[in-house]
Amino acid sequence: RQIPGNNQITAALFIQQGHYDRLLQQAREKLQLRAQLLTRALREALPDAQFSMPDGGATLWLTLAGEHDLLSLYYAGVAKGVLFDPGNAFCFEPDTLARPSVRLGFGSIAQELIAPGIRELGLVINAHAKRPAIVRS
Repeated sequence: RQIPGNNQITAALFIQQGHYDRLLQQAREKLQLRAQLLTRALREALPDAQFSMPDGGATLWLTLAGEHDLLSLYYAGVAKGVLFDPGNAFCFEPDTLARPSVRLGFGSIAQELIAPGIRELGLVINAHAKRPAIVRS
C-alpha cells in the first residue's frame, strides 16, 4: 500500500543533493525560451492577434482578430500539422466568447519547430477567417 523504501530513499537523495531544484530551474529556463520564441513568431505571423507573454506554465492564450469558426479552424490546423485548443472548449456556454480565442501549448515542442509552426498556423488562420480583421491606417 505504499511506495517501496528503496524508491523513497532514492527520491529523498535526489532532492537532498539538489538535483530536483536543478531540474526545475532547467525546465523553467526551457519554457521561458520557448515562450519567447512563440511570442516573437506570433508577432510576425499574426500581428493583429492579441496575447500576453506567459508568466509561467506551458500555454498561451491567443485572441484572434476577425471572425472565425473555431471548429473548422481546428480541423484545418490538424490537416496542416498545427495543433491548438479552440477556446470555446473551455467555456461553459461555448458561443459566449466575445472574440475567438485559441490556446497554444508549447511545453513539448522542439524550439526549432516553434517559428515554422506558428507561420503555418498564421496561414491557416488567415485562410479560414469568416470576416478578416479590419485594418486601420
